[in-house]
Amino acid sequence: PADLVAFIAEARREPVWLDRRKLADAFAFYELRGNYTGLLYGLGSGIMSCAIPDEARAVYHSKGGEDMRDRVAKTAKLGYDVGTEHAFDPDGEMIVTCIKTRLTHSAVRYLITSSPRWQDGGNTPAPISQRDLMITWHSLATFIHRTLGDWNVELTRAHAEGFLHVWQVTAHYLGMSHIYIPATWDDAHYQSDQTLDPIIASTPEGVALAEILLSLVSEYDLGATRPPLNAMARYMVGTNKAGQSIGDMLEIPKDPFWDQGVENGWPSYV
Repeated sequence: PADLVAFIAEARREPVWLDRRKLADAFAFYELRGNYTGLLYGLGSGIMSCAIPDEARAVYHSKGGEDMRDRVAKTAKLGYDVGTEHAFDPDGEMIVTCIKTRLTHSAVRYLITSSPRWQDGGNTPAPISQRDLMITWHSLATFIHRTLGDWNVELTRAHAEGFLHVWQVTAHYLGMSHIYIPATWDDAHYQSDQTLDPIIASTPEGVALAEILLSLVSEYDLGATRPPLNAMARYMVGTNKAGQSIGDMLEIPKDPFWDQGVENGWPSYV
């Protein structure tokens, strides 16, 4: 349809502030630190998303919650595409992936508000607002940047700025208003403290999704039995600012042996 063609043409327009040099630095960062970022995208941000109430409810009560294998595969594609060398070039995959994601978000916003399951308990606003998008952005980009700092993983200034820029460009193509996109990592950390941390909480939907996600990982990775996988997930998501365990919020089972092993062993590995 003509209106869809016009939307796609506008949505794929390159922002004037896109910096190819910084995008190249981002790829160099992914090449060097991909073992950490890949794990943090999956067992860190992926599990943390279950503790973001509006996001967990939106996923659980939409088609994504009905078929989590498909939902995870599509989310993983975005996570893969953002780390490729020419992600935002005309022949890259990331722009297409972002616009498909925007269209999916639009469909969910439109359809889910008429769902009795979504409205049960009150007139809940449509999900995936600008605020919701930025909270999820922080659960990915800012969470990973902060966690790498906590782990004392060394980042050059160029790599840090490149990693920020690739997510700034991603925010643009996902339809986020430029006034909300952090200009620096200091801005990102401040914004995350104001928006992400205060809303981290347990919901029935989030608990159910965390169990589904960990079961899927265990099913597809034959070497990842549940006790060590649970321990790794608990360690990755850590605690909120009040010191409360996000793993406890999501009811991820504890295992004294594996919890202690990961807590002591991972810093040595790093």
